[in-house]
This record gives sequence, structure tokens and C-alpha cells, in this order.
Amino acid sequence: MSERQKTSTRIKFGGKEIIISGPKNSPYQHYKEEMTSKSLPKWRNIEIPVELISVQFKEKVITRVNHGETGAKNVAGQKAIEEAKSKLPNGARIVEERLEEISTGKTEDLIRVRAFIETIEDIGQGKPFKANEEVNY
Repeated sequence: MSERQKTSTRIKFGGKEIIISGPKNSPYQHYKEEMTSKSLPKWRNIEIPVELISVQFKEKVITRVNHGETGAKNVAGQKAIEEAKSKLPNGARIVEERLEEISTGKTEDLIRVRAFIETIEDIGQGKPFKANEEVNY
């Protein structure tokens, strides 16, 4: 399936923007916008405030997949662990990973999990020490 996209070409002169071709706003409900801008080069230390702007509206296709209860637990657990690992400081060594399913007491068509990661990390800080000097903490 190919990605649908529309491109808008514009000229910006000072504070005014003129659309040469394409739509002003995205024609898609879910989209990603990518903008590129090109300015005229300086000539003899004179800067001309004209830009050529290209805006691409790329449609995002939203799909919903039913993994089943077991598959949903696996996907949710994997995402929770990845999210927790991304927040770990450099040099932290993982000792244990654990997942816990969260129950809200309501009948829902989704799975909630909490990730626990136990780590060991060096939090000590080296400081110079002189024998006859007062130390303030």
C-alpha cells in the first residue's frame, strides 16, 4: 500500500506567504507534515527576504489490531520494558525485569501492565581529600 501525500508550494516574502500550488491545510485527518525552506543567497552583503517553502502532507494510516489477551499482554509488556529501559542512566546494570498486570476493576477491551526494572548503578562521586582541610557537605 503506497503512502498518499499532497505537496503545497509557497513563496514567503517578508511576513506574507503566498500559496503557488497545492492545499493550504492537510486534506487528511491523520497526517505528518514535513516542511523544507530555501532562501535566496546573499549578494554583496544584501539579504533578500524571500523563501521558497515546500510543505508535504503525508497521510498516516491508522490500523487497529486485536492481538487477543495473551498477545496484548506480550505487546504491552514489551513496550513497557522498552520505555523503562530508555530512561535508565548509562552504566546501569539490569538485575531483574518484572511485569505486573494492572486491574482497574472495570470490564475493558485493553490490557494494562506495569514494568519493574531493578538495576545496580554506581552513584558514588570521587572528591579530592586533603588531611588538614575542613570538609563541608
